[in-house]
Amino acid sequence: MARQSVFATEATRVTEQMFIIAAKALAEQVTDENLSTGLIYPPQSRILDASLHVAGRVAEYIFDQGLARCRGRMILPR
Repeated sequence: MARQSVFATEATRVTEQMFIIAAKALAEQVTDENLSTGLIYPPQSRILDASLHVAGRVAEYIFDQGLARCRGRMILPR
């Protein structure tokens, strides 16, 4: 989904920081319960929610850094 953020915002470039933000956003979706069962990624049943979370964080960064070429700011899910 992070890739869709780049396309949706028409980002002028992809930076290393975007990958770091995507990784952190994905990690935010892993619960203590997931970790206790041995999962290091969100369960597949939550893949859409996790993907939207990651995409929103990356798009937010793109807008904040002035890297978006599209007009206006998207309404990002929280």
